[in-house]
Amino acid sequence: MPVNNFTRILLVLASFPIFFGCTVQKKKSEVSAVKKFYHNTTARYNGYFNADVLLTESLATIEDSYVDNYNKILSLYPWMDAENVDGQKGALDEAAKKVSVVVNLHRVSDWTDDSYLLLGKTQFIKKSYEDAQQTFEFMQAEFSPSEVAKKNKKDAQEAKKKKRKKASPSKRKKKPSPSSKPKKKKKKKPASPNSSKKKKKKKSVKRPNPYGKKKKRKPSPSKKSSTKKSNEKDKVADPEPKEEKTKESKPSTSKKETEEKKKKDEEPSAYEIEEAQKRANHRPVWQDGRLWLAKTYIQREMWSEAAYILESLSNDPRTFREIKKELSKTQAQYFISQREYGNAIEHLEKTISLSKERQEKARLNYILGQIQQRLDNTSQAVAYFQETQKLSNDYDLAFSAKLQQEQSGMLSGEKTAEQTLKSLGRMLKDDKNLDYKDQIYFAMGKIALDQPDDPAAIQFFKQSLNAGSTNPYQQAESYLALAYLYNDDEDFVNAKNYFDSTLTVLPKTDERYENVTAYQTNLKDIAKNIETIRLQDSLLRISLMSKEERRTVAYKIKKERDSLALAKATSTINRSRNVPAPTSTRRGPSVAPSTFFAYNDRSMKKGRRDFERKYGDRALEDNWRRSQRVNASQTELLDIATTVEEKELTVEEIDKLLRDVPGSPQEVKKAEGKIIDAMFTLGSLYRDRLERNDLSAEILEQLADRFPTNKHEVESWYMMYLAYDDMGKTPRRDYWKNRLQENYANSLFAQSIGDPDFLAKAQKKKNEISNYYNDTYALFAANKYSQVSERLMDANTRFPKKHDLSAKFALLNAMTLGNIQGKEAYVSALKDLIAKYPNTEEQIRSREILRLLGEGKVAGVQNKTLASTGSNSAFNKNAAEVHYFIVALKDPDLKLSEAKTRISNYHSEFHKLDRLRISNIYLGADTSTPILVIRRFKNEGKAMEYYEGVERNRGIYLEGVESFETFALSQSNYRQVLKQKSLVAYKEFFQSNYLE
Repeated sequence: MPVNNFTRILLVLASFPIFFGCTVQKKKSEVSAVKKFYHNTTARYNGYFNADVLLTESLATIEDSYVDNYNKILSLYPWMDAENVDGQKGALDEAAKKVSVVVNLHRVSDWTDDSYLLLGKTQFIKKSYEDAQQTFEFMQAEFSPSEVAKKNKKDAQEAKKKKRKKASPSKRKKKPSPSSKPKKKKKKKPASPNSSKKKKKKKSVKRPNPYGKKKKRKPSPSKKSSTKKSNEKDKVADPEPKEEKTKESKPSTSKKETEEKKKKDEEPSAYEIEEAQKRANHRPVWQDGRLWLAKTYIQREMWSEAAYILESLSNDPRTFREIKKELSKTQAQYFISQREYGNAIEHLEKTISLSKERQEKARLNYILGQIQQRLDNTSQAVAYFQETQKLSNDYDLAFSAKLQQEQSGMLSGEKTAEQTLKSLGRMLKDDKNLDYKDQIYFAMGKIALDQPDDPAAIQFFKQSLNAGSTNPYQQAESYLALAYLYNDDEDFVNAKNYFDSTLTVLPKTDERYENVTAYQTNLKDIAKNIETIRLQDSLLRISLMSKEERRTVAYKIKKERDSLALAKATSTINRSRNVPAPTSTRRGPSVAPSTFFAYNDRSMKKGRRDFERKYGDRALEDNWRRSQRVNASQTELLDIATTVEEKELTVEEIDKLLRDVPGSPQEVKKAEGKIIDAMFTLGSLYRDRLERNDLSAEILEQLADRFPTNKHEVESWYMMYLAYDDMGKTPRRDYWKNRLQENYANSLFAQSIGDPDFLAKAQKKKNEISNYYNDTYALFAANKYSQVSERLMDANTRFPKKHDLSAKFALLNAMTLGNIQGKEAYVSALKDLIAKYPNTEEQIRSREILRLLGEGKVAGVQNKTLASTGSNSAFNKNAAEVHYFIVALKDPDLKLSEAKTRISNYHSEFHKLDRLRISNIYLGADTSTPILVIRRFKNEGKAMEYYEGVERNRGIYLEGVESFETFALSQSNYRQVLKQKSLVAYKEFFQSNYLE
């Protein structure tokens, strides 16, 4: 019984904070100590603690999944450079939700500022930098020391006023009646001098010392004694040193102003408040918030704002010691982000001196070594890499430091190239480095480039790729090095192929991605035409061979194809053996969760990521560490290889292999025509895309010599004239100029040479046609179809029959006929357009319109609908407008409810706080392929952020579904799509305005 009574007492005492501390709208000064204790405890150990755990775990998971790229300067914050953080958005949103509850229910606690800081961190980690900036800026203004001091002072004044109001009724005295006389007036009657002296004497004896309780405080210099007599009596009662009295009695005016100014400056003594709170086991996080705001400014490239905060924290003597280390690290990041590497060195060295973690020091030393390499201080770089090897307990980092040390030693002159290659060769033989052969071969390739020895470098880079590494960063570097080497050697086919391979592994966030894409785009058509010339030349040579020679060629072709098949089978087997087993999606009866580690999906995924990060994507097999072994995959490959037998080819097999070889004069002429077109196109591409006039002139000279009087003769001569003119080769320029004017005097090209203003006149004519079309289309949009018809008839006589806008005029004419004469005329005009203008955008649109008309939905449609069909001019881009997101489903077996459920699950995982709603619509008569609409997004930026997340996680977004399309569109464009009842026109608009 006593125990039960004691338990009841404890429960009652524990319930006091609940009953008496739940009023959260009061100010801090109005909250009692018990209530304050309740709010602080609940805020810290309930909401904030759980949110902090979620944030810490998310950061650890993101950092574990990040793979360092040692070929570029390492990141100071690996989690910050992680590309895909969508997997942790659910946990981060949950953390944000918890601290929001803390702010709303426990605002009077000391953990409100911590909650705002944690909220900003979650937004920052999700890469929502704009939201993070707003949060940190609010925190900076709301919880600054001066603002806290003002609030405390104001609260104290309000508390005093309330006390006075409460005390005033009891202290009031009744007002005397008009008839009664106050006693004080009676005391003011004149008295004798002797009596007054006695009273004064008596008063001076009984009066207590006015400075007795405040003996240590110095009297304010502004206070003056009212009379000389009172000063004399004060001296008797409380004598003070004469020197201090004289100093205080006659202060100078300037000293007064100085002291008052000093007092004002010290009035918001926020540092004292912060120190008091620190002693109370809670350090204010206002400085932390400022530092995170600076990080946000750096990410948003707001350099001046970031510099101001970092400088103010650095110069402020009140900056906490816990902040100084992170401050110096952030300052280093500020300069590295702007490629001001020299200015980052001192801050990195300061961070190392303040750091207590061994591995962090190793990483920072490696970064310093990389920076010294960039600054060509190779001897200092060697010292930093040596220090990294001493400190690091991570073999990846230590190995890379050793590799960089060898290269820096060669560049500094400490070693020769031969000595360095020997050292790297010894590293290749070390069993510990089996998984790092790709990096070693790449380093050897770089040394060969410095010699220079391009063939050796190419061989080393290919060995790096053939080493079987799963490191995508190293693959990207090797592919890119080979692409640039082949491009410099003018082997554009190989260069294009290696640029293609680079883009498959190079992250889109890499600063070189745009440049690589430009190279790949420019070389795509060039490589295609070169391959066309090579293929057709080979076929023409084979056509002139004897039967025996053809048999030899056929056997060689078969052998090459078999080798390609073997290589493809090899990659297929390796890929299939590395695919993880599919997880079951069946749901059974609810059972208690198992504690067995293999049933925990999260821990299994984390373990697999850790394994792959260290050892690569290895097959699940025994003895995988052994360098020499015969495994099942090798046995399978041997079986495939034995199927490739060297045997005699039959006549049928030879004919099948050589079926593309021209056998008749017509086929020979057709092959030559392909070569002529490819050579002419190459001449144009070399000049326009690569700006290589020399290559352009060379290939066009070959065309003129090999195929005289070809169909591109006039234009190719003019292009050679321009190329030689740009190169300053006057004799060759004049040669082709004279040939043009002699043989094709009436051509546009010859006239443009003779008339300097000819091109300007031609451009003026082109602009005239364009303006005429725009004016005509404006009338069409205004439903003035009769005027449009008249202008179209006038255009036939006014302009040449064929020009750049002929197809557009034809489509406009078809739509006008559809609105005036009806469906039959509309369909007939569209068919004529398709026949006359093949391979044009207008032909594609016409076919789509005919498909829609064939569904029987457009027959009774209004003129306005016909006007908008097949054109994307009705769409307008407004980045600030509210946006929607469209998911066009193409899988007929997918139920609408299932699709909504899967997207809702995705939202609960990655967009828990965004309050997105899903609805479905149908466009046209086809109700089997619905369209899901997700709404709504604040602007284009938010919608495209959602789009990019979906593209990165398509397998999670609609799990098991591959055939679906996604678009972001503004609210007004969404209405236009509903009017047109088709997404065809908007697809092109989205591609050109949102993605390119």
